[in-house]
Amino acid sequence: MVSVAQIRPGDSVYLEEGGSLVGAVRTVQPRALVLWIENAGEFSVSEEAIRTAHDRKVLLDFERLEPPLREALAHARDAEVPGL
Repeated sequence: MVSVAQIRPGDSVYLEEGGSLVGAVRTVQPRALVLWIENAGEFSVSEEAIRTAHDRKVLLDFERLEPPLREALAHARDAEVPGL
């Protein structure tokens, strides 16, 4: 588990190292984060669901996320236009 103390608003959110950006940190709370997920809006994530955080990047543990957030992440990149 990673402490949210090292995470800042604006940090990028990913599901895996080197993967696609899926969102950003909106707010840091005592034991949770509020994230903005592309094409889905805001979601709260407990610190138990954070795999690691470094270099202004937050990597989530997909298996520990709530089902609505999992569904949102599955569609986070849907609005992209190929080739742009």
